[in-house]
Amino acid sequence: MGMALEKTVGSLYMAVLLDSMGAFMVMPLLPYLAQEFGADVIEVSLMQTAFCVFQTVGTIVLGSLSDYMGRRKILLSTLSGCCLALLFCGLSQSVWQLIAARAFHGAFASTVSVCQTMIAERTPEEKRAEALAQVMGVFSIGVLAGPVFGGLLHGPLGSSGVCYAACALTSLNIVWAFFQLEDVRAETKEPGQIESEVGVVAANSTDPIMQAMRMLLQRPVIIVILCCTFMQTSILAVFMGTGAWYNLQEYGYKAWQNGLLMAIGGSTMLFCQFSITGPAVKRFSELGCIWIGSGARCLSMLVYAFAPPSANPLDVVPYLCATVIFATMALVDPSLQTLTIKVAPAKSLGTVMGIGQALRSGGEAFGPAVAGYAYELDHRLPWLIAAVCAIIGGMLYVEAQPKHNDGTPSLLTSQAEAANAEKRKHLLQEPLLPA
Repeated sequence: MGMALEKTVGSLYMAVLLDSMGAFMVMPLLPYLAQEFGADVIEVSLMQTAFCVFQTVGTIVLGSLSDYMGRRKILLSTLSGCCLALLFCGLSQSVWQLIAARAFHGAFASTVSVCQTMIAERTPEEKRAEALAQVMGVFSIGVLAGPVFGGLLHGPLGSSGVCYAACALTSLNIVWAFFQLEDVRAETKEPGQIESEVGVVAANSTDPIMQAMRMLLQRPVIIVILCCTFMQTSILAVFMGTGAWYNLQEYGYKAWQNGLLMAIGGSTMLFCQFSITGPAVKRFSELGCIWIGSGARCLSMLVYAFAPPSANPLDVVPYLCATVIFATMALVDPSLQTLTIKVAPAKSLGTVMGIGQALRSGGEAFGPAVAGYAYELDHRLPWLIAAVCAIIGGMLYVEAQPKHNDGTPSLLTSQAEAANAEKRKHLLQEPLLPA
């Protein structure tokens, strides 16, 4: 990686860090701000629902526009929109104004997906999964640090003051991105042709959304990858939405125990994102990592469902399951994104990455809702549903992959295996005896 490219990637990491810090400085304090306006629990819930719904739409639209207008312009637009949304949160005088501000924030919450697309376009293929995992690692640091700073500032500044502080931080992010980032675009393909590792698809339309629709219809592998992205995110959301309640009811966990469990899980994911994902993809391939992660998730969910609860506060089952669930997130999610990039047309990459981020937002909203209803029927049912989804996801990948002549999936070959195969090819081409 050249120095100029390293500077660009480092600047994108900084943009993701500052964006996530600003957003999560405010998020834990929103219920307190809403309470000042006399909001009830439904209205508080509507704030997050509005954010997720508008983020689902916004990531697709902004991702598509980035294909047409350039990544840098859209990145600056997303940061500016988030900055204004945080300002509106601080200026809100009623709960419905606050809900509108959260919806506006969600519409522009595409910074991570745009940065991921920019990094993927200029990162060598053998380092792509590792780079994408590190993006989410940087995002996780912001998720951990943001609430800490927000909590420290809440005392002297109040809820509105924290919103203004987050707005100032995002303004700094805009200035940083404006001066540090150059536009990063994929190499332009011929107008009538979009190439990928799984074939060539005609793409006569110049509309990036129509190109993406044509590509999805002709390449079912991308539809499967995007659908499984939704399923995998839903699995984690089931745990995030129901796990604390399950631990309270079945294990008698107190708040500090659930907090410790989440801290251990989050720290494990952060460690894996920076040190495990890259070597694992090189060794097993993206598809192999998805299978390993899906199998481990399924097993952990079954253990979580059927292990007999204990009153022992040091019972290892919840901690072990949380560690596996978070660690596999660091393994599965970057592999899904890398596979998506491998088979997506260059001209529609922003659109496809936007759809993927939208499906993640949908999974984050869908998973807890289904888990809540399932828990009312049987307290083990959410984990059984999550286990089945993990297995179905792994099986779908096998059926959707383009095949080699020997019947094996063409995306299964790991980077190490591909390098060895290339060496064997050169050895076979060399003469046995000197001329």
